[in-house]
Amino acid sequence: MRIFSRARFRVLCLAMAPVLAAAAQTPLESAKAAYEKGDYSKAITMLQSEATKDPQNGEVQLLLVKSYLETKQIDAAVSSAEKAVAIAPNNSEYHQWLGQAYGEKASHASMFSAYPLARKTQKEFETAVQLDAHNFDAAEDLVEYDCTAPGVVGGFLDLISKVAGQFPSRYGIMEHFKQFFARAADQDYSPSSSLSWAESDLQDYMNRAGDNAPRVIEAFYDACEALHQQFPEITVPDAARINRVLYENEAGYELAPPNLICRNRQAPVPVPLRSPALHQQAQ
Repeated sequence: MRIFSRARFRVLCLAMAPVLAAAAQTPLESAKAAYEKGDYSKAITMLQSEATKDPQNGEVQLLLVKSYLETKQIDAAVSSAEKAVAIAPNNSEYHQWLGQAYGEKASHASMFSAYPLARKTQKEFETAVQLDAHNFDAAEDLVEYDCTAPGVVGGFLDLISKVAGQFPSRYGIMEHFKQFFARAADQDYSPSSSLSWAESDLQDYMNRAGDNAPRVIEAFYDACEALHQQFPEITVPDAARINRVLYENEAGYELAPPNLICRNRQAPVPVPLRSPALHQQAQ
């Protein structure tokens, strides 16, 4: 009888082992198990509860970032990533995933919102690499970003959006810049039927002219100058602000009106005069 009892006890212990192991898991470990199985909703529920209990746990926030991105909850991913970086500013992986979150948000943003987010993406990837030179995933992300960065056109679109914010209607400003970039792209200008089409057509003109950097720079500068002449009370980007965009995007040019200087060759390139803008012709 004694032998039977011991055997039964051993069987019971073996049967309970998986249950005891599961019970020994921390909430974070359980959430990681759910994440690895692809049960992202379950992982998020567990992690949200744990984040409330332990708001200074950066690993909880990091796994939330990953889970939110998997479920396309981009704003929530950005929020958790920013919290993780605030908790541990010197953690390379946290900066890398904040860059991932910003990049994902930029890819779903309008063309006028994407540029600032893209710059944030670049900054986070660069910080991640600076903090840990062995973070090869971050280095790869940075290289990939450099290959798809919005560039000068994106920088100018961002400035156009800021200029448009000074007017009751954005439509007229989009049409104003469209005229200049249509000529830079050797395209015939025609008004768009709505604001969304005006923004899309403007980007199309800018992309078409994008292979010729001097013409893009000239078109943007001339459009700003013409707008300022028509509305002296508004603020438009000056040469210094334009040069900052050129420098940030390594365009190789510097605007020094009336010249456009090619810094790659250290030779001044005169900016040719264009035909008067439409509002000037009407005067």
